[in-house]
Amino acid sequence: MKQEAKTVEAEASVAPAETAPVDETALATLRGNEAHDLATPSGGGMVALGAVTGEFTPRDFRPPYLKIVYGVGDLSAKYDPGCLVMAVQADETLLVKKSESLTLVLLGAHKFWKEWQDSEAYNAGIFPRSFNTVKEVVAAGGTVEFGPAGERPTFGPAANFTVLIRQPEGVLSGLFSYDLNGHKYAIAKWIVDKTAYSRVGPTVFTAEATSLKDRGLASGIWELHTESVKSRNGRNMVITPFIRLAGHVTPAFLTEVKAAFPG
Repeated sequence: MKQEAKTVEAEASVAPAETAPVDETALATLRGNEAHDLATPSGGGMVALGAVTGEFTPRDFRPPYLKIVYGVGDLSAKYDPGCLVMAVQADETLLVKKSESLTLVLLGAHKFWKEWQDSEAYNAGIFPRSFNTVKEVVAAGGTVEFGPAGERPTFGPAANFTVLIRQPEGVLSGLFSYDLNGHKYAIAKWIVDKTAYSRVGPTVFTAEATSLKDRGLASGIWELHTESVKSRNGRNMVITPFIRLAGHVTPAFLTEVKAAFPG
């Protein structure tokens, strides 16, 4: 894995021409207070060995993301198109290559509308807007359907999945920290839009409303892989994900999942 070198710039400190004598007694007292403040939580005594305390929000955690490697972007410089990678910022783990299957359990899903964005805007660091409903899109001046003269919609459907990724054989990562029914799993977020949504979203949501209606979305075992597919204009090959419902988890698995992820 390629790593970028980090440069640390040290700021020069210039001492004044004349300095006052140091009060060693006051300095010792100050240092003692600093040590006490660092070691003592504001609401109690010393933090117990191995304990993690305090008030936390979602911003305190960085869940890994399941990502598809396309022919552009940062991941394309490290992995072949079609690879499936699990990433937490710059920490990446290659899971499977193109055409190889990855086993997932989908714990939850949320459909939303995401603004279409070209590569120029992406390279400029402009983030696309997203809304939960068509009504919100329209209120913001966006569209979700083609116009009367063939104008392309400015927003398209997307989905945010919370997934359990079963550890592939030979893949090592500390993120596979959940032992469920004899397999190691990692929890991750997976966001699909554009062509990826058209292949994944309807398949998952149709299954959730039919074959998984009584069991629930989290009861399904899914197989995910990627292929190279001709684009609509027939001139290019596009990396495309395909997902299928491969089976169902056992009642024991669901019990373990509910215990590991309450609520």
